[in-house]
Amino acid sequence: MFLFAHPEAVIGKPEVYKFLQSQSTYMYVAVDEAHCILDWGHEFRPIFRDIKQLRAVRPDARFLALSGTVSINGISDITKFLGMENPQIIKTSPLRSNISLIVLPRPGRKVSTHASYDYVFENIFGDLKKRKENYPVTLIYCVGINWVGYGYEVEYM
Repeated sequence: MFLFAHPEAVIGKPEVYKFLQSQSTYMYVAVDEAHCILDWGHEFRPIFRDIKQLRAVRPDARFLALSGTVSINGISDITKFLGMENPQIIKTSPLRSNISLIVLPRPGRKVSTHASYDYVFENIFGDLKKRKENYPVTLIYCVGINWVGYGYEVEYM
């Protein structure tokens, strides 16, 4: 059995705690993007700091914290917030041969924002249409949702 949930759906919910206690299988708690415990756990989503309450519900639970952007001090803080004692820390380099970062400079300060996005979208979408499934997986960072919509319009209109 797998239970995928955000902390607000589980922490402090007696019915969920009762269900978890009734299960005879092993319990694993995986916290993806564990740095959010530090980033969001103060004001925005303080319940992130309460995830360790699950240890009281299921003392046998094993915890796994994952993050690609946490500092050494952050690792220490996360293990404390999750109640992890003597955790095994596995660190790998974020550098991957199959991932690259390409920054396209804006055509010029006097060029409109629309023209700047056109410059990016038209090049990428033109190449994508030519190469189709041979085009590499690509993420385009946009400053706001309106520019994501604009990119969609450029591609499909």
